[in-house]
Amino acid sequence: MDTKHFLTRVFAQQDEIVICTHKPDPSGQNPRGIFWNRGSFADLDDAVAAIAKWDQEPTTTVYFGVGAFSGHAYTDDNGKRKWQRKQEQATWFKALALDLDIGEDKPYKTQKEGWDAMSAALKVIGMPQPMVISSGRGIHLYWPLTQAVNKDHWVKASTALRVALEEQSVVIDTSKIHDPSMVLRPVGTNHKKQTPWKPVECKRDCPDYEPVALFGVLKPWLSKVPKATAPSRKAGKGKSSIADAVLNSNDVLIDAVAARCKQVGALVASGGVTDAAGRPVQEPLWRASLGLAKHATDPQVAVIKLAGKHPDFDLDANMDKLTRWNGTGPTTCAKFEQLCGAGCEGCPHKGQITSPAQLSVVTETEITTEDGEQLPVTLPKTYVIMDNKVYREVVSETTTTDSNGNEIAAETIEHELVSTYEMHVTGVFNDSETRKSAFRLAVKFPMVGWKEEDHDMASVATIGKDFSTFLLNRQIYVKALGQQERLRAYLMDYLTMVQSMTPSGQDYVSFGWQKDGSFLCGENIIGSPTGATERRLKDPADRYADVVKPHGSRDEWVRAMNMLNAPGTNNMRAAILLATSGILGKVAGNACAVVSIYSPETTTGKTLSLIAANSLVGSPRDLFLNKNDTVNAIYSLRGMLNSLPCTVDELTTMDDDALSNLVYDLSQGREKIALTKDRSLRKPKEWCGPTIASSNVSLHQKFLNVQANNDPLSARCLELHQHDRTFVQTREDGSSQGYEFYDIVEKNNGWAFPELVTTVVDSGGPELIWQKGEQAFMRKFNFMFEPQERFYKTAIVAGWIMGTIGKKLGLFPFDVDATTQYLIDCVVSFRKHTIDNKVDVFDTIGQFVLEHNDQIVECTEKYGSNKEQVRQPAPDKAVIRVKIVYDDNNPVLPGSVLAINTVKLRQWLTKTRDGVDRIERELDTNGALIAKRERVTMFKGCSGRSPGQTHCIMINLNHPRFAATLTGSTFRAQSPVALAVLQGGA
Repeated sequence: MDTKHFLTRVFAQQDEIVICTHKPDPSGQNPRGIFWNRGSFADLDDAVAAIAKWDQEPTTTVYFGVGAFSGHAYTDDNGKRKWQRKQEQATWFKALALDLDIGEDKPYKTQKEGWDAMSAALKVIGMPQPMVISSGRGIHLYWPLTQAVNKDHWVKASTALRVALEEQSVVIDTSKIHDPSMVLRPVGTNHKKQTPWKPVECKRDCPDYEPVALFGVLKPWLSKVPKATAPSRKAGKGKSSIADAVLNSNDVLIDAVAARCKQVGALVASGGVTDAAGRPVQEPLWRASLGLAKHATDPQVAVIKLAGKHPDFDLDANMDKLTRWNGTGPTTCAKFEQLCGAGCEGCPHKGQITSPAQLSVVTETEITTEDGEQLPVTLPKTYVIMDNKVYREVVSETTTTDSNGNEIAAETIEHELVSTYEMHVTGVFNDSETRKSAFRLAVKFPMVGWKEEDHDMASVATIGKDFSTFLLNRQIYVKALGQQERLRAYLMDYLTMVQSMTPSGQDYVSFGWQKDGSFLCGENIIGSPTGATERRLKDPADRYADVVKPHGSRDEWVRAMNMLNAPGTNNMRAAILLATSGILGKVAGNACAVVSIYSPETTTGKTLSLIAANSLVGSPRDLFLNKNDTVNAIYSLRGMLNSLPCTVDELTTMDDDALSNLVYDLSQGREKIALTKDRSLRKPKEWCGPTIASSNVSLHQKFLNVQANNDPLSARCLELHQHDRTFVQTREDGSSQGYEFYDIVEKNNGWAFPELVTTVVDSGGPELIWQKGEQAFMRKFNFMFEPQERFYKTAIVAGWIMGTIGKKLGLFPFDVDATTQYLIDCVVSFRKHTIDNKVDVFDTIGQFVLEHNDQIVECTEKYGSNKEQVRQPAPDKAVIRVKIVYDDNNPVLPGSVLAINTVKLRQWLTKTRDGVDRIERELDTNGALIAKRERVTMFKGCSGRSPGQTHCIMINLNHPRFAATLTGSTFRAQSPVALAVLQGGA
């Protein structure tokens, strides 16, 4: 990219381009060198030619004004044409731009380090890729626009970009990014502060961006752009009622004045090195600045801020000079203008105040939260803080008389007391379910300092009993109704301002993924589409506010994870990976698998695996559920944790039937739907994450105890055997690796999930991550899950994806691939176990016959005789009738039938959660079903018994698999014929 192409992309050609040059001062009088506006060009080709010419000068560095200028030419006293480059003369801009300083003494030592920090921040903000220019040592970034924008729009957008980057802790040259007079080195020139010279060149290009689209990205930060807070006054000598007090007291706030006065702001920003015109500070201006410091709240701190970085600064000399200051009040505006006229140009207060000290009224301040955090706040328009009280500025128009007796318009500003307590609205919240709003109010009390509490919005809706009660409950004592109304109006104005500046916070009842696409991970709201950062936890989540968040040191937690490279930690590593599956669960589906870490022995490390999983999100012990917690408590906590893992210690103490129901509900992702007291439907708790439990009995065996066909339930529960005691084995010193691991993660935890979720959001979102990750899993492991293993698939694949991300982030220093292969091997082993131990339909029928051994009617029929011989005496009750057809050579021939009462069979199957439909389907598939429903006289041929009929399922007793299944079963002990048939003998 050459110079012309570059300027065509980033410079608005509606007005002139100013070219500046810098070279060292050969006389040595100016150590910073000589910098001047060397030329201004209406034709871009002329500017490009001048740049190329001046860049050839050995000691000259060339710059260009990023903005176009107009009305900036003038003729000096010698008749020479020159050009100014003031902010007010800038007109149009065609790119957002910033300067990233690089160097050993800078925030970023290398261009790569600087770009990595910037790139990560831009992803979070949502800014598209910029044009990246290597400026020699540093980096310049540009976002070219498809059309030029005016100065006001450019300044606001550039300031929003600065605010957004500051929130991400990126350090940039903030003196340039939104300064309309900014200059940068153009592409095609050279950086000459070293030998050989370093070229200024484009390292990465980008498209031109639509201003509306680009500024739309910055919309969440546009409302945070600082606005002028001083009230506008009409011409005249209107006097504030507190002017005298300000001018003759020691309550001047230098930072507050610096924010409103360009003269003082330049001194504070440079530490007394340069004035508002960019020139070195001379002694008269330094002396004048002491006139403000003398009246500051802390004169010594003020002196350091105003002059501390000057090479000749001496604190003792400055303080001595300050004590001998003879002025009757702070330095006047007239004095500052006399010493630096440029500093008063465009001042909105010019002619309306007599000293910068009068700008010391506070409209921006800080509060100290109960956690010790310093929180900056801005008051609503027309409100100010003085002497820790809130006042409202009341502007009134008056007339006064000048020295000639002529009436002129003027205005006065009085300050009306609003509150004797300093108070600020620090957050506005909305509950999308109840549709109620709330706000957080910080109040500074005389003895205890700042206190923050949440309140319903309705409490300040109208003046009256509710508002009076609200004040009294906060121990805010306001007696007069008129002042109560002023205070209520202040709060309403404050609420309106906060709502317009920042998105409303949300009330959260659960962690993890929310309906709006954001993810709440303790203190962090990640990926909010509205840019909301405020969150208010409601019961039961508020009880876990101090549990689900980072504690201690990230490095220490990672050190604990590194310990899991030791033998005997397969299940601990597996639990960690599986615990992350809820991050991708919503897009992967079936993300609510139950994981059982099982061993019949104690002290094998089962509980330690749960602790490892919990340490990803917060305090491990505080997140445990145990055998004493009720099922409702388990549902409540499981729903509150949502996408986060939930752990239950010793789950197997529950009754088999209750446990089976619980595991099914946990894997469903919601509790049972129930009714409220008024008979309406209560919204059930829902979740989308894994539940990890320790057990000393196989959960799969407990499922089998209550459910004959338990494969669907077992497929929702991944069981991992924990028999290796290596990691928890006690050493000679009485400790173990397990104890050491626990000690670390108990104090250092909660660091993993915020980083993992942020990376997922920044990398395109969970859906994209799952799609790419699933494909990568198939390439890596070449393993296909069976359809019934869908819960295993989500847990293992998502765990591997998040584990791989965690590995790159430095969170998981153990072998993620080997851990995943271990989980795959567990699935393969479970497949084999299922096949080897599968209970088929013949086993089920055999068990039914065995349990009803005393309720069978037995009869035989010699082949071809068509005569049934019934075994006498017949039983008193009958649910089964057996007919065996035989001849002299075959104990069982075709025509042999087993008739089972369908109603009794269905009742029996219900106990084991089985169904007649499954029995009929498998019998038919195996060719053993004669009829699903046939009328049979159970006691046919039995004297003294009921001749009534019943519906039966008819089974072919001649089927070879059926006879083999019943081997070993006995009908009635006194039945040698039936016994001989069932044993397969003559």
